[in-house]
Amino acid sequence: MTQHVVAAAKRYYPGLLEGKRPSQNEAKGLKLHEVCDKLELPANREGKLTRQQKQVQEITGALKFPEKVLVVLSLPLHRLARVGSFAPPEAYLAALLVLELAYDHRFDSLTYGPGEQRLGLSTRTHIDLDEPAPSELQGTADATWGLSKDVYGYIATRSCAAIMHGVKSVHVLCESSYATEGVATQHLAQKLEYAQQIEQVFGSLSVRPTVIGTDSSSNLAVGASKGAASSRSKHTLRRWVSVMKRMEAKQIYLAKVNTDDMPADFLTKFVGKAKLAKSLKRATNSDKALPPK
Repeated sequence: MTQHVVAAAKRYYPGLLEGKRPSQNEAKGLKLHEVCDKLELPANREGKLTRQQKQVQEITGALKFPEKVLVVLSLPLHRLARVGSFAPPEAYLAALLVLELAYDHRFDSLTYGPGEQRLGLSTRTHIDLDEPAPSELQGTADATWGLSKDVYGYIATRSCAAIMHGVKSVHVLCESSYATEGVATQHLAQKLEYAQQIEQVFGSLSVRPTVIGTDSSSNLAVGASKGAASSRSKHTLRRWVSVMKRMEAKQIYLAKVNTDDMPADFLTKFVGKAKLAKSLKRATNSDKALPPK
């Protein structure tokens, strides 16, 4: 992935290759998350795209392939993609800052290997961001609610590193936070089914259900068929039908994860440096990575 990032920098931000970062002067002290979180489509979206608007689209597209490995890019790229059809002026600065982020992480990799099988089938699963991911297939999903840009993020690991991850917009109307969490769980369960089918073909599918972690107690209660948080929520239960059926078939097992240790948290919002570092370390299994040549 290093060459893809370097090629993007050479084309759109050649100063990076020389150690120059003029975008920092334009940012005037603003951080990447501050710029990205303010991005909104302008009310007036008429006329032809400017050169900078086209470059926002091109930079976003150029980094989508590296993002398959560079999980740190997922959320900022999603912020850019939301406004890519007619990017506001500040989106160009955001694109340069994202390119800087990609360049700083260009040597990141996903390192797979043997590990411990630690996830038992209980309503509260043990996940610690200070510990590596387990060897067996496992997924976690998280979501935001009440924002103008509600999203859900998911990450699944196998052999101690991420095999899939992503950030998606929540397009359905949700009247509560646990409803968006349910959307996240539902979509992750669908994606995990593909991973389970691949494992079955290779004869390595576990006899135990795949654990899906959620930090929402209400989502757990509904998904695990233990009753909705409120009788007024019954009309939303249809969103959990696929999750319930997969649990009945013992394909998945929904379990509670502490919010502070949610591996997918950094995919739904910008988190502090310490938590981001721990989240990336767990997702990539960087402790076992070989140093770049």
